[in-house]
Amino acid sequence: MDSKKKPANSPLPNQAGMLRRNLIEVNRWAMEVYEENERLKNISTIETSKPKRKVKTIIAAPHAATKSRGRAAVIAWDMAHNPVGRAMVIYDLLKRDYEVELIGPLWSRYGTETWEPILHSDRKIRGFRVETLSDYYPAALAFAESEKYDLVVACKPRLPSLLLGAMIKRHSKCPLLIDVDDFELSFFKNDNTAELDELIKAGPEALIEPYEELPTRVCNGFIQHCDAVLVSNVVLRNKFGGYIVRHARDEYIFSSEHYDRKKARKAIGIKPDEFALVFVGTARPHKGIYTVASTLDKMADDRFVLHIVGDINNKTIENKLKSYKNARIIIHPSCDFTELPHYIVAADAVPLLQDPKHVISQYQIPAKISDAAAFGQPILTTDVPPLADLKHMGVVKVIDPKTLRAELLSLISRKEDGSITKMSANIRAGFDAEFGFNVNRERLYHAINTASKAPAELSNPLKELLQHVKNTYITLEKEKKKSEPKTRLKSGKDQQDLVMFWKQNDTGLYGRRSDMVMKQLIKTGSVNLILQFDASMEIRALARLAEESSGPNSHQALVLKHTVNNQLGLSDQRRCSHRTFIHSKEHNNKSILTSGKNIEAYPAWVKKQMKAEKIHPKNTIAWVYPVVMDFPEITKAIPFKMVVSDIVDDQRTFKTQPSMRKKIETSYEATLPLSDIVLTNCESIVDAFSPIAGKIHIVPNGTEAPQKDLVEPDFLKNIKRPIVGYVGNLRDRVDWDLLDETAARLPNMNFVIIGGGEREVDVEKIKTRNNVIFLGVVPYKDVQACMASFDVALVPHLSTELTKRMNPLKVYNYFASGKPIVSTEIANVDLELRQFIKFANDPDGFAAAIRDSIETPLIIDAAYKKALSKIMWKNRIKIITEIMLKIA
Repeated sequence: MDSKKKPANSPLPNQAGMLRRNLIEVNRWAMEVYEENERLKNISTIETSKPKRKVKTIIAAPHAATKSRGRAAVIAWDMAHNPVGRAMVIYDLLKRDYEVELIGPLWSRYGTETWEPILHSDRKIRGFRVETLSDYYPAALAFAESEKYDLVVACKPRLPSLLLGAMIKRHSKCPLLIDVDDFELSFFKNDNTAELDELIKAGPEALIEPYEELPTRVCNGFIQHCDAVLVSNVVLRNKFGGYIVRHARDEYIFSSEHYDRKKARKAIGIKPDEFALVFVGTARPHKGIYTVASTLDKMADDRFVLHIVGDINNKTIENKLKSYKNARIIIHPSCDFTELPHYIVAADAVPLLQDPKHVISQYQIPAKISDAAAFGQPILTTDVPPLADLKHMGVVKVIDPKTLRAELLSLISRKEDGSITKMSANIRAGFDAEFGFNVNRERLYHAINTASKAPAELSNPLKELLQHVKNTYITLEKEKKKSEPKTRLKSGKDQQDLVMFWKQNDTGLYGRRSDMVMKQLIKTGSVNLILQFDASMEIRALARLAEESSGPNSHQALVLKHTVNNQLGLSDQRRCSHRTFIHSKEHNNKSILTSGKNIEAYPAWVKKQMKAEKIHPKNTIAWVYPVVMDFPEITKAIPFKMVVSDIVDDQRTFKTQPSMRKKIETSYEATLPLSDIVLTNCESIVDAFSPIAGKIHIVPNGTEAPQKDLVEPDFLKNIKRPIVGYVGNLRDRVDWDLLDETAARLPNMNFVIIGGGEREVDVEKIKTRNNVIFLGVVPYKDVQACMASFDVALVPHLSTELTKRMNPLKVYNYFASGKPIVSTEIANVDLELRQFIKFANDPDGFAAAIRDSIETPLIIDAAYKKALSKIMWKNRIKIITEIMLKIA
């Protein structure tokens, strides 16, 4: 190994020996692991290799990382499948001199996890799960405004990548490069560029899935409006201009010096006398896999084996390959990018016989050429335009598919007589000249330098595109809400308005006490207009919601969309407006989401929002749900007529870090003495807070009137009855052991869990039960229908300091749904309701109570109706307004 020629970018001589010795040890270990895997059997049909342990040979390239150029974002239009492959190339070229992030959506149509070949890499990957524009737009906006970048590269001219790239440029004022490695319109029936006007005329529906044909046709016309263009081959350069940046590979890592060919072949199951044709990637007809299989079938020569590395999920392709009975074809599982060299170094040749007539082949240069050329492997291709220059360089061998048999026999002959070695050396030389990192990084940096000279502001066409997408999102959201225009009951400065500060960021999502108070105050006319603020946020926390989301209906996704809609005015109702103060040190006048540079700007911003709504402080009630840590500073800046504090739980009992608990305690101590009225929902809160707050008025939680003619949700229709259900927060309060053991005792009943926030460590065991179904978060508008579909409703709460100081809202909603309730012995439930609840604290008792509830459903009699009337929210609000009138 030491006697072989060093790559051109190898380290200094005193470093090279040490690196090589380390590489020898690393690869010896890797090959030993490979040898432990079960060997493939020789059979005369398609063989499927059994999944084996993932082996990653980590070879440290001798590139000194400078990170001197700042931060870069590389965007893929979808992170779940192969579009991310090209983005990975750009990422790797930049990472020596930039702090790089690989960013993009994971469209549910293509998958929910990052593309497997790079899933476990050490690259900084930030993906967000989405289904439609309705999910994508809020997440993209949060990502764009949460960071400051010095460069952004949008890979492939598809709307999801171009849009996010344009958003980042608008916010960061950095160069925007567009990378074109395919003619994207070749994937659609209509390959003509469309004008933006055509997209506008098509209406909002045309953007619901923004990666589809019409949006992509429009994007094709926006390539010229980016600051620089990258292309992957000469044909694309002739079409779009720009700078050629190949599907580059690190010439040091992708080198046969670092891999033991004999051991790699043995591990994969290739015998010494076999001639291995290796195809890595997605097997598609236009890539020539049928041509190779058909030729091998006719040859019926056991020396030749086609190895396809990549799962085949298309039954038509799989069955077609199986039809070639005389061909030896082995299917290997998809491999990690770090495993790729082992398959390539084991090959004897790489066939890439693209269909010359297929429109995709007219513009596409497969990344497999880079991989094969790096290891000097003969590459058999058809005569397609993107490979013309590589043909003349000797990197690829262009053949007529009809002569494939003769070419294969020639290659095996050259392998046997040793003359293939010279061919390999020439191919590797072509790789170093055209496909290595060094040459392609220089090309990329030329493009970046060109882009850096462009104006910092977006071009007008890109501004128009962003505005249209924003308008479309707003239109789609308004169609869902169909809200009435804002109106006041009366005019003049004497009207009584209310400014509410909620302690979380989920207003309107779950029907919490704060939501019901606002709704009823508006209904009764107790206040004229409400301006409601969710908890203040730092913009990066908003972007993290997108990353942590498990899908559009997850808690994180719902909060993200709700917060973005607050800023766009889309959460506003007839007499209630909703806002969130989002701060960022990168805030500028182009920001859509952020409201100020830091939290110190919050009071002035609240005052500005009140002025915009024509709300006068001297006639305004401030209503706060501690803990809102910014509230004391707001009251210093704004002289409210009255301050009402409503304590719904004791957050000092929550599981949190000591430093956060101290902040919570300080917030209570600072906020409650400012209050003219302090409300709460149970006696235990009074006992806990009286020393700080003085007199506290108890107004328990309540419920809305049950809706009529509720339809069972589709996601419950296929669940066998009886259904035993729980709705609510799943963190810190649920007795999972009790629930698990109860479910074990009632195998013929299905336990449906609705809500979010559970810890995997808590639910790992119960999730294995066939009769326990987790449905995730369900929006409040659908909750009543869910409860009405239960046969029994559960409150399996632990007995802790937290649960002892809460008045469980779910009990009231369960009761209104007319369903029997089984609960642990919880505190703070109205006496009128306790007679309708069955209590038990152990699995046997809980199971018995559920059985009894199934056999004897709740009777809707006079006593039930009387209790229901008392706990209605409209009656709770009457009590609150009477208290307020006495104080005023």
